[in-house]
Amino acid sequence: QDPQGCLDAIHAQEDCNTVLLQLKSSAGNFYYQSQLPGAASSLGNPAAVNELMQTLHREGYRLIARVTAFADSAYALDHIPESLQLANGALWMDSDGYYWLNAADEDVVQYLTDLSLELAGLGVNEIAFAGFAFPDSGSIQYGELDAAARAGALSAAASTLPKPPFRKAERSGLNIKRSPSAALGSVTERAMTSSSSANSAGIINLQAFSSPCATPR
Repeated sequence: QDPQGCLDAIHAQEDCNTVLLQLKSSAGNFYYQSQLPGAASSLGNPAAVNELMQTLHREGYRLIARVTAFADSAYALDHIPESLQLANGALWMDSDGYYWLNAADEDVVQYLTDLSLELAGLGVNEIAFAGFAFPDSGSIQYGELDAAARAGALSAAASTLPKPPFRKAERSGLNIKRSPSAALGSVTERAMTSSSSANSAGIINLQAFSSPCATPR
């Protein structure tokens, strides 16, 4: 709502060179002005967020975009065959009321690829995909997607995501991290992170929550 106020607050921080922005929610709302087909904007001022991103990029700040990956109610409702379902064909819903996408679906992976490229065009240096996982629920009809197949689908999705200006994350194991409560909420994350330094250019950070229902709104 107030790009100048945000800029003033950022400028007031000593030795600040990186800004983390939450740009898409588990509801599927975009907090910036997206040109992706069917992108649902939030009730705020997405154009002001774009303006803020452009200004920060111009001033030399490193931008990290945090977006939800497979928890996306808006996309799920518009693409039911690409979403996780119950035995009766209804969409599976997590405990926070969000629908999830099937990470093994090619169209879903293309959706995240298009999102990554759009954010790169807006000056984003790094993307943190939250909820980059299959939910662990016996109610979901996974069919032939057993645990091994689901793990393979996630690895394939990570490999498919765009390279420079983003390069794929080299998954070097699972590290326990806690999100800063002021920015992301007090959520303990199991993060699949790049083996490179977090300050390296163009890393995509894939995060799978220890509780698949504890995704950020």
